[in-house]
Amino acid sequence: MTTPCDIEMQSPSANLVVSRLAALSAERYEVEARLEKIARALRSFSPKTPPPEARLPRGDLKKAILRILKRAPASGVSVKAIATALKRDPAAIHVWFYTTGRNLPQIQKVGRGVYVWSESSN
Repeated sequence: MTTPCDIEMQSPSANLVVSRLAALSAERYEVEARLEKIARALRSFSPKTPPPEARLPRGDLKKAILRILKRAPASGVSVKAIATALKRDPAAIHVWFYTTGRNLPQIQKVGRGVYVWSESSN
């Protein structure tokens, strides 16, 4: 015995609806998988930490800052100028001067946020 549901399922429009529903369901799963992959990638980065490819290898920041200081005029160079040249946050450059830079006697502070390389301070 056939029921009204069986009659509706045998119609061409019902088959079209069922096939479209299956296609949409498969597409939904693909989109969800892509979104989950993107979400995992976003979770792996902290907002304050730059992506690994943007970070300088160990010791390169020191080399870059010293190269800029040695080429700077006698009046010195500002932290902001160094940060702009290195595409870094000025706060990170200030921290470098107060931690690593203070151990180098050749680096002299000549003003607020202005430093100079002095060869005579050995």
